[in-house]
Amino acid sequence: MNNDKRQLIESLVRSIPALTAGQLHWIQRVISVFSADHRFILNGSNLFDETTLQNFGDALRVHHSFSSEPFSKDKFGNYIPVYQN
Repeated sequence: MNNDKRQLIESLVRSIPALTAGQLHWIQRVISVFSADHRFILNGSNLFDETTLQNFGDALRVHHSFSSEPFSKDKFGNYIPVYQN
């Protein structure tokens, strides 16, 4: 584990006691989503590199676990750059 990741974990752990029981439930739900088996495959495209594919896939999994709304690219603007011609 690198130092940046360790510092992020320590920061998150320090924040946990201030959360409400409901907020802890949501964090537990996200952890459950991230712990589930998954596989992301992008066939025949160089649109994403592996890191971007993983980040986009994780954002999509979290979106679907919390929302009954359909997918739309505007919800993912914070996760991946969206380019317009």
